[in-house]
Amino acid sequence: MRDILSKNKKMNRLISFALPLLLFLLILVIASSVFDDYGGYTDELVEIQTSVVNVKYVFSKIPWLKDKSGLNLPIYNDFATIPELQTYKDRTYGTTVMLPTILVSDLFNKPVSLSNLLKIRRIYVFLNFYLALICFYFLLKVRFKNELISLSGVVMLTLTPRFFAESFYNCKDIIFFSWFMISFCALGFYSFGKEKLGTVLFVFAFGLTVNSRFYGLILLPAFWYMVILKNGIRKSIRQLTLVTLLSFAWIFVLSPYLWEFNWKQIISGLTFVTNLPGVGDAELFMGRLIAPRDVWYYLPVWMGITIPILYLVLFFIGAISIFTQKTSQDVRFAWLSLMILLGSMAAIILSRATIYHGWRHAYFLYAPLIYLSVCGLEFLWGILVPSAIGRRVKKGILICCLGLSFISTGSWMFDNHPFDFVYFNEIGRRYAHQFTRDYWGVASKSCLLYLNSAVQDETIRVGINADLTYGAAEFSLMRLPESIRDRFEPIWQTKHADYLCFSYKNTPGNEHEIPEFEVMKTFMVDGYAVEGVYRRVEPAE
Repeated sequence: MRDILSKNKKMNRLISFALPLLLFLLILVIASSVFDDYGGYTDELVEIQTSVVNVKYVFSKIPWLKDKSGLNLPIYNDFATIPELQTYKDRTYGTTVMLPTILVSDLFNKPVSLSNLLKIRRIYVFLNFYLALICFYFLLKVRFKNELISLSGVVMLTLTPRFFAESFYNCKDIIFFSWFMISFCALGFYSFGKEKLGTVLFVFAFGLTVNSRFYGLILLPAFWYMVILKNGIRKSIRQLTLVTLLSFAWIFVLSPYLWEFNWKQIISGLTFVTNLPGVGDAELFMGRLIAPRDVWYYLPVWMGITIPILYLVLFFIGAISIFTQKTSQDVRFAWLSLMILLGSMAAIILSRATIYHGWRHAYFLYAPLIYLSVCGLEFLWGILVPSAIGRRVKKGILICCLGLSFISTGSWMFDNHPFDFVYFNEIGRRYAHQFTRDYWGVASKSCLLYLNSAVQDETIRVGINADLTYGAAEFSLMRLPESIRDRFEPIWQTKHADYLCFSYKNTPGNEHEIPEFEVMKTFMVDGYAVEGVYRRVEPAE
């Protein structure tokens, strides 16, 4: 009997090791095959430029790095032409997480083309998201001690189509989400008995989170709350003081624009989110152009139509279940998660922060939301059923619901790739034509590849800003093979172009007429337009 029990334990340990390993390897293999399928991201070169400006400032503060002429920094050929950080317009945008990609040429002592740099950055952005997935898995494993529930949480986060797609090219919002999630997991580790691991990981990840976006500051009072709740105020003062000082010291080290200790710089960093340029004042939302700050339900609606429905159902179950359970450390952390979610959303709404492009500026809200979704799954899994048959039936139904959801969402992503970034759930799809879709012109790569195959024996003079995505098609062109790039001539003014890549950014409906042009092809997803390819029917000026 003991031998049988011993063998069962070994088998269970093998399964608990092999299944997560296989899942994460599968995710990595899929990512390596699709990372370069998405088109241009309009902020990419600006982000690279901001990183280069930070590198110049950091090097200026290191005495033994006087000779900087040998640096192979992108965008700028001459170190002297790089702007000064303290007067640079985007100085408060944290770029520390992405800085290693700027130094990749020097790290390998070999010049890296801009095309390859853009590809390397996509892999790097995904690896940050991947690290967040791993941390999330271990948090769920520590909390629920159930392999099926823990792996289900990882799959739910991976099969959130917009997040998966943007985990390759969104070096702003996904980077912030990833480190916010890691910091959030650190809170969980501390709450569930891993105090040393939770504290060290929190300080490290919190600094990178706040550097990426100042929204991350909300996690510090959350940490205070967690420590005080667990140890009491008197026993917590020393630890809280030390963690707070270390956290702010780490933020200071990671944020070069703070090194001059200019209060104006600090205040501008704290308030820049509410003072962003008003490009969000014309956002297509529910069929009309609005300023998101003027519509309090902007975020809830966007989240409600772009998160898979089962995850939302489980979230509400998880949130409601808190009220029915006895107080414990597990329940306290669930309460904290709900407070972070609702408190952050309320702060964004009440401060009328400038947000646009769907809910990408608030992607960090998904960390506590997806955790509560897993709590909802665990609550249903643990509901007591009198009979053994009833328990098996209940678990079978839950597994079937999860399986159907994962298969449905996964197959949708596969069928619609590389347009998974415009995912709307079953509720949102019928109204998708009333919302902004390809706000970054990511579908422009598909447009360029189509033109390359459809247009023969001529230079393709393609307009790159007819859709006001600030040259997304040109950024997509940079990453294409040289044999394809040579066939194209990017044209900024539509009146001089022969072909157009038109992304449905703030265009309602599925048809858009452009004077002097006709539609060659429209890329559609679930009945709503994502990208239009146009050709000139009247002579260009």
